[in-house]
Amino acid sequence: MIFAPPPATRFDLNFRLLGFPVRIHPFFWLSTVLLGTYGGRLAEKETAIRVLAFVLAAFISILVHELGHALTIRWYGRQSQVIL
Repeated sequence: MIFAPPPATRFDLNFRLLGFPVRIHPFFWLSTVLLGTYGGRLAEKETAIRVLAFVLAAFISILVHELGHALTIRWYGRQSQVIL
């Protein structure tokens, strides 16, 4: 199935936020770093700082967005989780 959540790994980051279980798969970090490089070289200090800022901003933005979905699902009386 194309929209199935990725299988859990031992490298997943797991925590709870607003009562929702949150799981962050390592591929989320990898894909966010790749998107944040803009074709630049990570060896350059300025590029590395920019990529780190991009990853942090993307993480917060996507997490808040997905929490909106989870809160809506909770409003309708269903259980939800967030998987990035």
